[in-house]
Amino acid sequence: MRVLFIHQPYRFDIDPAVSPIVVPRNLLLLGACLRQHGIEVKLLDMQPDALGPEAIAPVVEDYAPDLVGLHIHAAPYLPGAAQCVAAVKACRPGTTVAVGGIFPSILAEELFPHVPGLDVVVLNEGEETVVKLVKALGSGKSLADVPGIVYRNAEGTPRRTAATGPLENPGSYPFPAYDLLQIDKYRLPGRLPPYVETQRGCPYACKFCGVHYPNWGHTVRYFPPSRVADEVELVVRGHGFDQFFVADDTFTTDRRHALAVCSALIERGLHREAAWSAYTRVDRIDPELLEALYEAGCRSLAIGVEAGSQKALDSINKRATLQQYAEAIAMIKAAGIAVHALFILGFPDVDHDDTAASARFLRATDPTITQFFIFHPTPGTEFWACPEKHGIQFKVEQPSDWYRFDFVEEPLSSTRHLDKGEIIKYLALFNLAFRSVADPTEDVELQRRLERNALPRKRKEVCFGWTGDRGFYYNPDLPPGVPRMDLFRNCLRLTALQYEVLLRCNGDHTIEEIAAVVARLFDLEAPEALSVVVDILRRFEELRIIHPLAALAEYTGEAASPGGAPAAAGGGDGGPARAEGAGAAASPAAPGTRCGPCPAGVPPGAR
Repeated sequence: MRVLFIHQPYRFDIDPAVSPIVVPRNLLLLGACLRQHGIEVKLLDMQPDALGPEAIAPVVEDYAPDLVGLHIHAAPYLPGAAQCVAAVKACRPGTTVAVGGIFPSILAEELFPHVPGLDVVVLNEGEETVVKLVKALGSGKSLADVPGIVYRNAEGTPRRTAATGPLENPGSYPFPAYDLLQIDKYRLPGRLPPYVETQRGCPYACKFCGVHYPNWGHTVRYFPPSRVADEVELVVRGHGFDQFFVADDTFTTDRRHALAVCSALIERGLHREAAWSAYTRVDRIDPELLEALYEAGCRSLAIGVEAGSQKALDSINKRATLQQYAEAIAMIKAAGIAVHALFILGFPDVDHDDTAASARFLRATDPTITQFFIFHPTPGTEFWACPEKHGIQFKVEQPSDWYRFDFVEEPLSSTRHLDKGEIIKYLALFNLAFRSVADPTEDVELQRRLERNALPRKRKEVCFGWTGDRGFYYNPDLPPGVPRMDLFRNCLRLTALQYEVLLRCNGDHTIEEIAAVVARLFDLEAPEALSVVVDILRRFEELRIIHPLAALAEYTGEAASPGGAPAAAGGGDGGPARAEGAGAAASPAAPGTRCGPCPAGVPPGAR
């Protein structure tokens, strides 16, 4: 029996220069398990040379495999996997094709319509299942008797076989078969280092993460520390790597286990030959443990901060406090270990104030590097199963739709608080403002804009316009008791000045910058313009025309001077005023038209 594994690129439709190149440890591990049972294995490694689907047919025709296997780690891999399956079936229609991984294990039956030609989904851990599958194919045994799979029967219908349980001792299987790779290609600069496991499973239940599904709930199973050191020695001394990554969901889940692994690495002298990184949690570290990690060669720890407000953290069930995150980041840095903070933008219950809080948190804690992602509902989570409950909507109608579940693609859906454009804008701004994987520089002025939340934003349901010599706005969510005008229900007048202010409530202009434009357009002194703009924005907030604007609380008294900010536009935390550039976007109101400031407390259109 012959098995061909295909290590496909992340995506075929993007520039190979930005596609990650990752050692396929999972496929190498399965290959080693098959070899242990006398089964021949070959790997088509497409990632290092950016091979396309056309490279598959020559290999399949020459090798004539009985089974072709692919790993689908996450949704964006699916369209490429479908292309690979089609290429296999085009040249050898009778070849059985199987896929495995976290993503297929969760959706299983739902994959078949999206991957024509797919024969089998291997569920959960595959070390034993894939061996039984190949033996069944070789003996002509029915796939219905192979536990732990979903297969397409003779009628073309997916059928699930008997369930398997978690591997009792996942550390007892052979080491990955690195000889299946051209390993030299993975030692090139810029390539990701190989990874090792010291445990499987995650005891936590973060609301956005589906990793627990194929890992048998929230149980954790540990590899013997000596076995971990053996594999690290193979990677470092056997294959010449000076870095590796511990891929556990939380390496420090069990303090004793983490310390034992560190001791095993030190005893072998591996801490002097390779640096490594791992994931941790803020409630699973302490100074003594961090000292041991550093001594054992750990030089970077990744923490899923996700968001910078307690409300946001609670909404995704992180079971940690902002204070814990701040203390942990300081503690890790004090130990000489780099902090890699991970943030997700656009969670369903996160609003503009929460996002500004993330900027404040980053400014205050200063992680070594920060990486930003866009939220997408993950199969196996409540966000996926009940999106309407959380105010999000999405559809998957064709294979290419799965690309949209990439964490760096556009959002699948607007939320109750942020529309898609705002989430995209935040992703770009946070990457520009803070040290990120894409851009290691920092923009302090942009950081201040983000953290202050002094950027007025119109609610998406509000529309407005200018006609003739007057403006108007429509708001379906007007508070009770607001006077209506005679255009039609929920439509009220805007003065020229109010229109100019609302025109700039798009998340691009600070309060001071809007005031600078108003001063120029309506011939007002800077303090008077700022006072007028603040009054208008407060009334807009009361009328639910704009989103709540926390920065308005900074302004007090007739002069409307913010605490700690300038009384007029031009510098300070809000950044320099751009009166000339903003004025270029002026409304149809004639330049130089003078409209007196609205009396305080008078609603737009009620004069």
